[in-house]
Amino acid sequence: MRERGWVEPAELSPSGRTKTVAIRAAGGETFTNARRAWREAQDAVIGALGAGAPPRSMTG
Repeated sequence: MRERGWVEPAELSPSGRTKTVAIRAAGGETFTNARRAWREAQDAVIGALGAGAPPRSMTG
């Protein structure tokens, strides 16, 4: 993700076990596109399942 310019390191925890990253503009755009595609895929599955689909609140 860093190599693609989507995030940049922001902070390393004192223990060194976790690292905080900041989302760059390209990362935000990628996330927005992925989220839109995920919603469309969920809607397609819910449409295909009809009455057997889980409530929207359970699908994210």
